[in-house]
Amino acid sequence: MSKNWIALVKEQGELAQQIADRVVQALGLPDLSSDQLNRLYRLVVQGSQDYEVFLDEMSEYDVPDGLEDAADAIDNIWSNLVIGVANESRKRQGLEPIEILA
Repeated sequence: MSKNWIALVKEQGELAQQIADRVVQALGLPDLSSDQLNRLYRLVVQGSQDYEVFLDEMSEYDVPDGLEDAADAIDNIWSNLVIGVANESRKRQGLEPIEILA
């Protein structure tokens, strides 16, 4: 049975965006504890790792370039979430943020 990669990528994009919205909301909470921040970090790292597995599987199929572009954009969401939460943790520790050079 062939996979509907368009639907799967759309579903992954919606999930990533929902998580991103919740992460932004959580990071904006003035009383976010270090323990909550650590759990949030583990959540986004796990989500990013799970998405990498999805990308690995997708790479085994011949999918249109536009779909690969959409999948890469979702990967960027996960990467930005990991870096954003890590930077919040670093800020609380008095460390410089992680900067990604283009």
